[in-house]
Amino acid sequence: MSSLEELVLSNNPIGGDLMGLEWHNLHNLVILDLSNIGLTGEILESISKLKRLRFLGLSDNNLTGKLSPKLATLPCVSALYLNANNLTGELNFGDDFYRKVGRQFGAWNNPNLCYPVGLVSASHVPYGVKPCQ
Repeated sequence: MSSLEELVLSNNPIGGDLMGLEWHNLHNLVILDLSNIGLTGEILESISKLKRLRFLGLSDNNLTGKLSPKLATLPCVSALYLNANNLTGELNFGDDFYRKVGRQFGAWNNPNLCYPVGLVSASHVPYGVKPCQ
């Protein structure tokens, strides 16, 4: 599986969590789309080791927990979709990340997710995410 570049399983009722996947074996992944497949659990920090990843789609699942700021350090990522989950806490992604992905970032419909006002300029506020109180 180390030569796999695209893994698109979206819109298939697979279910399960991300814990059992060995991300280090998928180091050549460029596209990972696991949207709307019934995933549960947390988004693992180890996904940030997929240095060639350009597209990460995890929207419309039942993912929970906090997001690691390391996701924003993926050097090639240009699209990250996390909308419609149950993610919580602060989005600690800086302006550089939002400038890089632009409108290709989605995190709306995560009612307990917020962004720290001082970390993000007004021109890069993530759509549909409330400011932290």
